Amino acid sequence: MFKNILVPIDGSDSAWSALRYARVLGEKFNSTITVIHVIPPLYGVQPLNDSALYGTYNIREVEAIGQRLLDTAKDKLNGYPNPIKTILDFGSPSNRILTIAHKDQYDTIVIGSRGLSGVGEFFLGSVSTNIVQHAMIPVVVVK
Repeated sequence: MFKNILVPIDGSDSAWSALRYARVLGEKFNSTITVIHVIPPLYGVQPLNDSALYGTYNIREVEAIGQRLLDTAKDKLNGYPNPIKTILDFGSPSNRILTIAHKDQYDTIVIGSRGLSGVGEFFLGSVSTNIVQHAMIPVVVVK
């Protein structure tokens, strides 16, 4: 347990808290930490309030924003003594996180309790709630 930790980030304070918590767990258990940022669909209901993060950018600009978030995460993990990996993915965040956690055999997900979804969270349920309800592995929710 805690050997391969998956940490979803979206740039929220809650996500950065989860990353700090994952670092503590990882240092204690000599874990590999993988940080994932999933870019949600830019059309439809889900990104109701994501415009604050993505605005009206084209896909290359959106990818660059995602990559900057992952680079910031790596900076925050500077000095971490174990392997760090990053994943930039596209799709429904909760679905992609769950799929990758299962496919790549992570044993723990550490996720922030609240992200940047705002009004979309009210209508669709938060990513962290969906992860907790559907994950087949332990999930640590960090406030």
